[in-house]
Amino acid sequence: MLVVNQLTYRYPGTTPGQPPLVVFERLCWSVDAGTSTAIVGASGVGKSTLLHVLGGLDAPTSGEVRVMGASLWAMSATARARFRNQTIGFVFQFHHLLPEFTALENVALPMRMAGVSAAESHRRAEALLERVGLGNRRHHLPTELSGGESQRVALARALANTPPLLLADEPTGNLDERTAAEVLKLLHELQQDHHMTLVIVTHDTNLAATCQQVWRLEHGQLTRTGP
Repeated sequence: MLVVNQLTYRYPGTTPGQPPLVVFERLCWSVDAGTSTAIVGASGVGKSTLLHVLGGLDAPTSGEVRVMGASLWAMSATARARFRNQTIGFVFQFHHLLPEFTALENVALPMRMAGVSAAESHRRAEALLERVGLGNRRHHLPTELSGGESQRVALARALANTPPLLLADEPTGNLDERTAAEVLKLLHELQQDHHMTLVIVTHDTNLAATCQQVWRLEHGQLTRTGP
């Protein structure tokens, strides 16, 4: 499902003559289809940057990312955006819902961008909101939802185009312990229901332990830590 080859990401030095900051270098790594994988590491080590590169949001300094055999960074920006919309779902620590849109409209938006009709995208969005337990909140704005509800809407939105790959960046990091446990349980249920490949970035080792594989990003390299 996901293969990286010689992947490198460097931040340029902030002052003249300062060497670049290497976040990761010459990574070679892969993830099998249908599995759940966690990437752990200390804050600031580059976990989110890696996830953004894997998802086609941030360009690497060098190297290759392949999703389902397609080389993300060999595509044009337009082709990559289209591929991302149809193939990769994202869930972030902060839900990033559009504040002027209802829950239903937020979930339907990726489908509308993919060319699905308004009627069909709304029908699918309603079904997804029912699945995450928010069918009765579909006409509410994000400001009228709790943090946990907003994150469940974000989950439904990530699944809008039934992506084979779901990337989650600290998906429970902004939630209280009980709500985080509920969202995590739902995330794994949805991954299994839709036969998706799930990659989670987190600093929470308890969350990571719920995945089939755990890798640690440290000193610019990934090392498998379990199970």
